[in-house]
Amino acid sequence: MWLPLDSFGQYNGASIYYYENGNIESEGHYEHGLKNGEWRNYNKKEKMIFKSEYNLNGNVTKEVYQ
Repeated sequence: MWLPLDSFGQYNGASIYYYENGNIESEGHYEHGLKNGEWRNYNKKEKMIFKSEYNLNGNVTKEVYQ
C-alpha cells in the first residue's frame, strides 16, 4: 500500500486500504496526517457498510450505517 505524504512525512491526500483478497476495505482523504471529509468503509465483498465524516481536526462528526 502506498499513501501520499506531505513535507513532514504525514499522510496527505486520497488513500485506499485493501483487504488481503484485493477488495477495498476503506477509502478517504488525509489532511496533514488526519482523516478529513468522507471516509467509506466496506466489507470483504466490497459492500459499503458505513460512511464517516471527519472534520479538519480528525474528529468524527457523523457516521451513517448502511
